[in-house]
Amino acid sequence: MMADYALIKDGMVQNVVVWDGEGNLFEGFDTYEIQDGDIVGLGYSVTGSAGKYKFKAPVVVVDPEELAGQNLATAQSEYDRASKNISDLNDQIADEDYSGTTEEIVKKKQVTWTSYRKSLRAYIANNDGSVSLPSSPEV
Repeated sequence: MMADYALIKDGMVQNVVVWDGEGNLFEGFDTYEIQDGDIVGLGYSVTGSAGKYKFKAPVVVVDPEELAGQNLATAQSEYDRASKNISDLNDQIADEDYSGTTEEIVKKKQVTWTSYRKSLRAYIANNDGSVSLPSSPEV
């Protein structure tokens, strides 16, 4: 029966193959039949010994330009979320719907979310994703 196997060399998963486990096709490699629930992939580091391997995912390094782009995209997404929260709070105030809360709490949330949205607007306008994002009111 065919199964997935990790090919291990020098403490690293070098490849993952489908194989029946018979013969010595992969000379110079330790082979490990990947079990259900195992999370194993190319580039994973390996510790332990045959049959008792432990796998660790590789560390993903994000370069500064990529991180800056991700931060700017996150800022826009958060800006949209803040706008929706503010709109919902405005509706709640307009409807005088304070069931389970108070007008004071709702207005305080509105001020907090508005301040956050202003911070995000300035962050986006500055167009410098290398700077830390403003903190969300929910953190």
